[in-house]
Amino acid sequence: MKCPKCTTNNYECCLYCSKGLPVDEDLDRMDRAKLVKEIRRLINVNNQLEQISEGYPDTLFVTNSRGEILKVNSAWEALSGTKREEVLGRNVRDIVGTVLSESTTLEVLKRGVSITKEQFLPRSGRVSCSTSRPVFANGELVMVVSTNRDFDEIERLKVRLGESESEAKNIVRRWSGFVMN
Repeated sequence: MKCPKCTTNNYECCLYCSKGLPVDEDLDRMDRAKLVKEIRRLINVNNQLEQISEGYPDTLFVTNSRGEILKVNSAWEALSGTKREEVLGRNVRDIVGTVLSESTTLEVLKRGVSITKEQFLPRSGRVSCSTSRPVFANGELVMVVSTNRDFDEIERLKVRLGESESEAKNIVRRWSGFVMN
C-alpha cells in the first residue's frame, strides 16, 4: 500500500510526512532502513510498556498537560468500575462527579506539585488513596501520572495479617505445651 502523501510503500515515510518534511525518491535506502528499524524498536518498547502497565497491581491514570486522559490500566478499570473506552481522550474535568469524586490530577495541573489524598469512586462505591505526580520536560509540565491504592484491599490485608498473627500465637502456645510435657 502506498502512502497517500508521497511515493513510498508501506507508510515508511509517514514519520517524515506527518512532520511536513519533504520525502522523495532520492531518500537514501539506508535512511529508510534505519527509520524502519527505529520504528520497529519503538513499537517493541511500546508493547513492553503496555505489558508493564497492565501487569502493575496499582492503578495507572495518565493525562497530558491539558488534562486529556491518555492512559488507564485494567487495575483502574476494576477499581473505578469504568471501562477505559469511556474515558480515554476525554478531559478529566468531564468525569469529576461521575467517575471521580474529585481529581488530584486537576490539583497537580494547577499547582505543579505532587498531591496525595483520599478519593471516592462513585461508580464502584470504593475509596482509595490517590497520588498524582507531575512529569516535567524541559521545565514544562507535560503529563500527570496518578496511582490509586484501594483502601478496601488495604483493610483486607490488615485483617488477614491479624488473623495470621493470632494463628501463629496459637501454634506457639500448642508447641510450648507439647515441649513442656
